[in-house]
Amino acid sequence: MGELDGRTSIVTGGKGGIGPASAVQLAEKGSHVLVIGRGEAGVEAAIETTEAHFDRTVAVNVRGTVLTVQKALPLLDDGASVVLVGSTAAERGMEGFGAYAAPKAAVCSFARTWSAELKTRGIRVNVISPAWIQTPGGTAVLGDEEAARAMRAHVAATVPKGRMGRPEEAAAVVTFLASDPQQLRGRRELLRRRRREPDMSGRAAVPRRVPCERSWP
Repeated sequence: MGELDGRTSIVTGGKGGIGPASAVQLAEKGSHVLVIGRGEAGVEAAIETTEAHFDRTVAVNVRGTVLTVQKALPLLDDGASVVLVGSTAAERGMEGFGAYAAPKAAVCSFARTWSAELKTRGIRVNVISPAWIQTPGGTAVLGDEEAARAMRAHVAATVPKGRMGRPEEAAAVVTFLASDPQQLRGRRELLRRRRREPDMSGRAAVPRRVPCERSWP
């Protein structure tokens, strides 16, 4: 029997990257999975950001997240799990990533608020904040394959594992957080330690627990 037998999971952002990888792993754990195939708004440097691009980025990452959770809440059982996708860009203050980082910071803020508002129903709200994950959307943002190769080489030189993270590695954390809280109860300290200590498996490969997340009871 799988850890998620009898559960239903709704995965947004199913167009590519972390979304489809999460859907596969949730299904492998026994969950019935519904995938919604809208991709995430891309990243563009601030100097290139148009009003239309900014509006779309906010609409997908903030408005889309808020309305999706609001519409889903009446359908969620007590004790359900909500897992949102943030980004380390929200914390780093990276040059050229302002229009992308700010909406991701907003996702963390909503997660904190929802954790407090939904505690009486036992609904857990968590955020995973990956660093560089190799996805089709991320490659497209860089403009061409040469730029993508240069970025991969830069990441390889700056993280212990020597490569970008993979969608299935981020998806493993999503599946972990979606599991029964009784199974997670003894593992919370592991997540806390990963925030304090270097992640020897590679920061780009394993999303870490960040301050915007709230621990379950």
